[in-house]
Amino acid sequence: GMISGGGFLVYFSAEMGWYGLFVVMGGLVAAVFSLLIFFKEAPADPVASSESMTLSKVFRVLLQAVRTPAARWLLITVATYKLGESLIDGMFKLYLLDSGYTVSTIALWVSTYGMAASILGSVAGGVLAMRIPLWRALFVTSTIRILPLIGIALLALGPPSDLAVIGLTLAEHFCGGALTTVMFATMMSHIDSRIGATHFTVLATVEVLGKSPGFIASGFLAAFWGYPALFGLGALLSLAFLLILLGLKAHMAPASGK
Repeated sequence: GMISGGGFLVYFSAEMGWYGLFVVMGGLVAAVFSLLIFFKEAPADPVASSESMTLSKVFRVLLQAVRTPAARWLLITVATYKLGESLIDGMFKLYLLDSGYTVSTIALWVSTYGMAASILGSVAGGVLAMRIPLWRALFVTSTIRILPLIGIALLALGPPSDLAVIGLTLAEHFCGGALTTVMFATMMSHIDSRIGATHFTVLATVEVLGKSPGFIASGFLAAFWGYPALFGLGALLSLAFLLILLGLKAHMAPASGK
């Protein structure tokens, strides 16, 4: 959906027009809906659903789950792992636009090629999370993620080349996708199974809220400091995140963080 709507449709928007765009989007939604109406959900496990969980009990269990030192470090990690990256992502397309690239070109390179690379990175991150301990996978993907962010900061120092933009876009999306998958695997490994859906939703909400300050502040910082300084700050914050991972490692259970 992100590749189709944010990539291909934007790329062809000049030829299709608004009417054509909405017709295609409506058709895609209808196609997906026609598949879902025939999907039959598996019945609930009677053993797993035998314990009665009232709303007050759910909140009590949730509060207990987030009060431990390990849970607090996990919340800090989830809230900050995309902070630096979001500073860069919030302004990267506008940087390319200010550098003379057209909307169609940006949609093709960033929203299409980039999202495809992100999907491949997510697959790679999932494989990595299955083969090595989760904390190590977090550290590896977080470290590799810094390299394309530094490259984007250096790119903004001078006139960008097409090859550099495409290469860094692919690398940044691939590394970001890998890190996201590993982070979500880490989140799932720490949920309380009694309130799994609620617990994971809280962590996912923290993940989304943690990215918001970077996107909100990126425009103001770019206006005052310029793109190179903004992108450099994003890379620096991503580097500093490694220190938070060291704190998380000290509190992770041996089964998930060895």
